[in-house]
Amino acid sequence: IDIVREKQHLRQIIENAREAERAAFEQSESAETIRSKTEYAFASLESHKRAEKTLASALKTQIERWEVAKKTGCAGIPTGFNILDTYFGGLMEGAVYYFSGQAGSCKTTLMRNILENISGYRENKVPSALFSLEQTTEQIAGSIAARHAKQSVYHLNSGLKNDKYADVRKVALSACHVSKWPIHIIDQPQTPTSLWSACRRLVSKHGVRVIALDFLQRISSDQRYKSDE
Repeated sequence: IDIVREKQHLRQIIENAREAERAAFEQSESAETIRSKTEYAFASLESHKRAEKTLASALKTQIERWEVAKKTGCAGIPTGFNILDTYFGGLMEGAVYYFSGQAGSCKTTLMRNILENISGYRENKVPSALFSLEQTTEQIAGSIAARHAKQSVYHLNSGLKNDKYADVRKVALSACHVSKWPIHIIDQPQTPTSLWSACRRLVSKHGVRVIALDFLQRISSDQRYKSDE
């Protein structure tokens, strides 16, 4: 059975390689699209060497997390907002959180503030990533630096003179500090497969533990992998 499974795994690798070659020769899609789809296809191959977790090891890990929660105030990564940490226990490993609300209810701002808190203001900084399908990297980075400098993005954008909340020099000073935070901002259009591929690289290369997406409805569908389902 192991030999048959190994042969099947090799056959899947060959088929994926041939599909990537065909797409590259046809050039009907961009090189980045082909690369992300190929990476998705290879990474999706099921491996038969996965380590199984025993009930004893799972319980040991969970009890250790609860012991940490007694010291930090929550079992997950603290968001910096007490009400969220109390209600959800922080950001839990493998969990998905949806920020839902009416337009203008500051969902994006709250999400960005959480990333700032976990990747910038806490002592043990947690690498994070923000995929923005609405704002540019420059706009988001500027907002983060402005908040750190206690300046108003609205006042800065309006070009108000002699305004204590529109001091560009203070933002520039904060930028030197904020630029060192482990927050990765990506403002390119995404399909589910390209998003999955990018997340995988961020986790592998930068150790990213928290990933945010703004916003879900603007992801383009990928019919080939039926990702719109």
